[in-house]
This record gives sequence, C-alpha cells and structure tokens, in this order.
Amino acid sequence: MHYLIGTDEAGYGPNLGPLVVTATLWRVEDPLRECLYERLKKVVTAAPEGRNDRRLWLSDSKKVHGATDGLRRLELGVSAALRAGGIAWSSLRDLLTKIESTFDDARREPWHATEVSLPCACAAPEIDAAVEPLIAGLAEAGVALVAVRCRCIFPPEFNDGCDRYGNKATLLTATTLRLVRELLDVAPDADVDVACDKHGGRNSYAAAIQEFIAAGLVQTLDESRAVSRYRFADGERRVEMGFRVGGESHLPTALASMVSKYVRETAMQAWNGYWGALVPNLRPTAGYPEDARRYRGEIAAVAAAQSLDERAWWRLR
Repeated sequence: MHYLIGTDEAGYGPNLGPLVVTATLWRVEDPLRECLYERLKKVVTAAPEGRNDRRLWLSDSKKVHGATDGLRRLELGVSAALRAGGIAWSSLRDLLTKIESTFDDARREPWHATEVSLPCACAAPEIDAAVEPLIAGLAEAGVALVAVRCRCIFPPEFNDGCDRYGNKATLLTATTLRLVRELLDVAPDADVDVACDKHGGRNSYAAAIQEFIAAGLVQTLDESRAVSRYRFADGERRVEMGFRVGGESHLPTALASMVSKYVRETAMQAWNGYWGALVPNLRPTAGYPEDARRYRGEIAAVAAAQSLDERAWWRLR
C-alpha cells in the first residue's frame, strides 16, 4: 500500500476574495511504477483528445477553466472526482463544511450569508453520468481518492497572516504544509509521496518542512529552479516531498488545483451576489488587481455606510 498527496492553490494574486489552498490524498494498492495519469488513462485525461473523448478532464485548473465553457468543465471534474471519493454537496457552504475544517459557519462578514446552490454551471445528470465510470476505473486500477482538505484564507485572515509571516509567500507555504500534516495524520502508516507546485521563485523548503511537518531530520535530495525534493521519517514511514515547477502534471496536484479554483470561483459568486444586490449596475469581478480597484471604488460608499473595515474585505498584499 502506498499513498500520494498533491497540493495547489488558487487566488494568490487577487485583492478580493479568498486564497484557497487544497490537498488531496490518494491510495494506491500496489507500487506505482508509472504516473497516476497512465494508471487511470481509461477514465481520466490531462488533455482531452477531441470532442469525443469521454474521459474526465482533470488537469491544471488554468487549462480547464480557461477552456470554452470552462466553469462547467471545472465543476464537472471536481464534482465527479470528489463524489467518487465519497464527498457530495448541494451548496458552497455544504462543500466547505465537508472539506474546510476551519470554516466558521457564523462568520461576521455579511457576504458569507449569501448562499450559492451547486452545481451552478454543469447539469446534475451530466455529473451523475461521469461518476459511475470513474468509480469503476479507480477500482480496476487499484486507486482511491481517500481525502480532500482545503483552506479558504479570506481577507481578514490573509491580512493577519501576511502581518505574522511578513509576506504572502510564507503564508502560502505555511498553509500548504499544515494541510500536508493534516493528511499525513489521516493516512495509515505507509510510505507517502507528496507533490506540490512550487511557491513562486522559492527553492528551499527544508526549514519550513521541519517547522510544520517533520519531527526529525529533513534530508535535502535536490534544490534547483525546476524541483526541490526532500525525504524524512514520519513515525515508521518514509515521506518524500517534492516542489516542482508545473507540479500540476501530477494528478493529485492537478485535482488540488481544480478544487481550489472551483471553491474560489463559487466564493466569488457569493461575494458578487451580495454587493450586486446593494449597488445598482455593479459588474461582477474575479478580484484581480486592476478590476478589483474598479470594484472597490464602486462599492466604497455602501461599505462605508455599513461601517465595514476595509481590512475585512480588501487584501493588502
């Protein structure tokens, strides 16, 4: 028995909405001598081969969401994969209560009360049709999606975290490694390989692994622009952890990327729904800097009238 963990984020650069970090945990029944995409090639693809390719598209969220009808494709992939792992939901709040253990159901910010029913872009029968073959394909390949964990770092926590760590890059690394630790605690006592997308231009992660995950020695195997790899003992098991440029080429990381993007997109629907009901003719925003500044100006008067501290909804870094 062997376990794989993949991590990735969405929303690192925006001024509005959450930074979302996700980790996925997979079990492989026998040694994995090929990549997981190859093991699951009957039912999963990183790059569809034409319109008639019926396999589930699980890839870097930028590729999936950036395609024609991207939100539908993103929702289909995330919904089918997580349902195959035993996770189902009917709304954003329902999803977060299942995968985001720190989400506070009584958050003070009023936009969190705006409910987003899901699915929102993909028809439920299409999702249903994708789940059964995926479950069968996973079973045939001796693979299982065991757990998914997510952290939504909304602006108040984001700003506080940047103050604490000095920058958002270290906040991202700390959040990612805490999620890995959480999944290591879920996984039985067997060897684990962890695949992460690199965090910006950072090449050294040994000290952070020591702080947030490992109780003992962290061995550095490689540190370069392309990949940084480490090995350490976690009880009786061996853990190998790699941070790679283009880490989404690993299926566990690709699904983490898609879940992060899906959660962020639906969280922005709640945000836009709240403010759109208060400000006439307000165009929705994805929260990225240039358009976020336009949006901030258009909601400023209403936010001031509600005595909302800008730090509670505007990311300062």
